[in-house]
Amino acid sequence: MDTDEQNVSTQSWNKLQRSLHYEGYREGSSAGRDSAFQEGFDSGYLQGFQTGYELGVHNGILKCLSSDVSNFDSAMKEHLSTVQSFEKPSRGLCVVCSQEEKASKSGYKETEDKDQTVKNVTEVIEEQKKALIDAKKSVLTDEYLLVLRTTNLNEFFNSC
Repeated sequence: MDTDEQNVSTQSWNKLQRSLHYEGYREGSSAGRDSAFQEGFDSGYLQGFQTGYELGVHNGILKCLSSDVSNFDSAMKEHLSTVQSFEKPSRGLCVVCSQEEKASKSGYKETEDKDQTVKNVTEVIEEQKKALIDAKKSVLTDEYLLVLRTTNLNEFFNSC
């Protein structure tokens, strides 16, 4: 092999190596990002669904107690009337899901907003935690806890 052929061969080899290196990096980066996103989504979805399920149980208790108030005194009836049920326990409490649902209801198209802000994973996790705490606070009010104690249903929840 003469020197010119060797130079061309070396350049071709180096170009191929660079191309494969960058392609491998892109694929690895993409796979890692997808894996981290999926893991975070699964965790948040599970937490939201569990809390939604728990709040759904409380909704069932409220409906059951509200359907027959004849055994309660007037103070208990008053407490029971002030307790609010949770709006959508069947949807769970996944923040990402609710944001996507709002976007689809408003007719938002991803291509319409090119300056869309991508949230940091820690921001989404914190939003998820806050949403779960807020949802529980909205249902587990002092009035509702009083109703549970008076009907001895708090013992049921403590044993679970």
